[in-house]
Amino acid sequence: MLTTKADKPVEGVVVDILGHVKIAAEGMGVPCFLIGAKAIDLLLHNVYGFNTYRPTMDTDFAVALESWAKYNEFKVSLIRTGKFKLSSNKVHQLVYQNTVPVDLVPFGGLEGPRGKIA
Repeated sequence: MLTTKADKPVEGVVVDILGHVKIAAEGMGVPCFLIGAKAIDLLLHNVYGFNTYRPTMDTDFAVALESWAKYNEFKVSLIRTGKFKLSSNKVHQLVYQNTVPVDLVPFGGLEGPRGKIA
């Protein structure tokens, strides 16, 4: 099992976001995992100690859902915490504490033919 370096702790805001998303996913019984640059940062910076550079500060999650209704339910469960709000211009994005974009990338049963999401 990998552990973070003592001198490279995970940012508190990231821990908070991970916790809220984990609770929402477990509450609905859906698989969810961290993806994108933040996932790479956690591994390279916090676990292995390498310095990393990120041009964006968003946090991305892949969420396996069976329908668009479940996708919306997942988003609403995060909004109900009072910590997230809808993005003003991106359907797949919430904003944590008015500062951190959180992208929810759906996959699974809600995919159309040939793995397309629309």
